[in-house]
Amino acid sequence: MTAANVVRFRMSVARGGLTGLPGLIGLIALFCWAPVKAQQVEPATLRDLQPVVEGELSLYQIHKLPGRLLSQGTNNRSIGSLALLTYQLEEIQLPTPLRTKIQGQMQEVSTAWRITVTGGPFTVRDAPAVISIDGVPIGIGAESPDLRRLTVVTFNRAALRDGGTISVGYGIGDPEAVELPDKLIMKAAR
Repeated sequence: MTAANVVRFRMSVARGGLTGLPGLIGLIALFCWAPVKAQQVEPATLRDLQPVVEGELSLYQIHKLPGRLLSQGTNNRSIGSLALLTYQLEEIQLPTPLRTKIQGQMQEVSTAWRITVTGGPFTVRDAPAVISIDGVPIGIGAESPDLRRLTVVTFNRAALRDGGTISVGYGIGDPEAVELPDKLIMKAAR
């Protein structure tokens, strides 16, 4: 329904023209149109967590690149309903620069960071597993074939706070998200 049709419909209603089948169809169209506009201004969604990558490499290829181990946790006791164990942080030097969106702005990058959380097995659910640091989602975890590891790649160095708490939940803002006892160590990162 176009904006002009909405105006015409509202004027018709004001004149008492909401009668019969045409009026009902117009009313239904108006209610169907309103939610579409509301969705366009909706805040961060799961789709926003997947990095947009423009360049020679896909996100899948970046996940597979070798990385330099920066830090890893030492916990060896299962934690919470997801049986989380620990994490590993790697720095990935990209073979060619690419463009990605960081905090709403397209930027050229040559480095990525990969966080792998071990535990599980992580079950496949309606909502994907989301890895967060200090409650801020940094990405959707890609499950390993054995469902014992979740991996996320981020290009936003600022999201990786030294001493930050790593958690895993299903969807954004999961009230049952589980926190790792190991804190993120970033001292070796550039």
